Amino acid sequence: MNNLKKNSIDLTDVKFITRTVHEKTLKRTQVTAGDLIFAISGTKDNLGTVSIVPDFIREANLNSALVRLNLNESLINKKYFCLLFSLGFVRTQIDYIGKGAAQNNLNNDEISQIQIPIPSIEVQDDIVAFFEKSCFIKKQKEAEAAALLASIDGYLLKELGISLPTPSTPKKFFYTRANKVTGCRFDPFYHQVEFDNINYALKNSIFETHTLGHLTLDLKNGAEYRTYSDDGYRYLRVTDLSQYGINNKSMRFVNIHEIPERLKLDYQCILISRSGSLGLVNIVTDEIINSILSSHIFKVKLNTKLILPIYLESFLRSIIGQKLIFRENNGGVIPEINQSALKSIKILVPPIDKQNEIANYISALRTQAQALMLQASVELEEAKQHVEDLILGEKPSCL
Repeated sequence: MNNLKKNSIDLTDVKFITRTVHEKTLKRTQVTAGDLIFAISGTKDNLGTVSIVPDFIREANLNSALVRLNLNESLINKKYFCLLFSLGFVRTQIDYIGKGAAQNNLNNDEISQIQIPIPSIEVQDDIVAFFEKSCFIKKQKEAEAAALLASIDGYLLKELGISLPTPSTPKKFFYTRANKVTGCRFDPFYHQVEFDNINYALKNSIFETHTLGHLTLDLKNGAEYRTYSDDGYRYLRVTDLSQYGINNKSMRFVNIHEIPERLKLDYQCILISRSGSLGLVNIVTDEIINSILSSHIFKVKLNTKLILPIYLESFLRSIIGQKLIFRENNGGVIPEINQSALKSIKILVPPIDKQNEIANYISALRTQAQALMLQASVELEEAKQHVEDLILGEKPSCL
């Protein structure tokens, strides 16, 4: 079920079975390229998800949450059918039919209740072509945004006078001298050649290097709250941090009398996730100044005479900053970093004017990338609405 996405198949966490089980025990669950898959069980969001098995999957099996649908292709285009199940008027029907339980299910009778308009095959083909063009434009803008973000590391390294060696194939064996590990971590991960190369590059930069602890006035963990309310102070979780700024999609609030003094935020602070999605970094802005942090986020108050929050955010988000943070993780199944380890991270600190120059340039790139991503998303939703209006006869065709 987790592999089925809207109009796609995701093999990130694919599971396998033996050839014998595939051909004998689970013969009825077999699918191949071109088959249409429908989710009959799942959460509200993924119930009724539909996708065509792509050409690169020659054979596979379905679990009990999925079924194969056989359409009369003389009446309906499979791609048109998939598109219908991403549109509002069909999703509303599925939500109504499957409402009630946390884990929703659809049986054959319930699936047959879903009302779908079926124009001529020619019209269906035109609608599919229009929507696929809209999806292609969205992907182009997302690729442009990704290219802008990818250019940040090269710019930052150049401005800081850092030259990293070309990444090589990770070695199964490497050595280090005993005097380098005495009094510090002894595990192989911490002493990888890649980390030594970063430290060498930092040491040979034209700018000074300081530990984060030296640049910090105060460092605190957030607090753990498990009871949310409809109002009160916003409760910032790791999922609220992102490379584009604060994520406002699924906000939580806690109803407390006041924010504890030790957790109050100001504009000298940056926020760093300390576990799970390790190393997410955001500066404190107006929208979160009166928020309370979860226990999985550090509040780092900086000495702004030495370093600007917006520059440090850019540095820690870079390829070097992320590797330096991840190097200090505890090595557990869920990566986590403690206060002492965070304070030990080395930061390149140019003069304040140079920090401003670097941060402003990078911020402009991120803003441009974010605008492209938002535009791509909005335009695709507009295309969906246009298609829905056409299908329901609420707008004349202009494809």
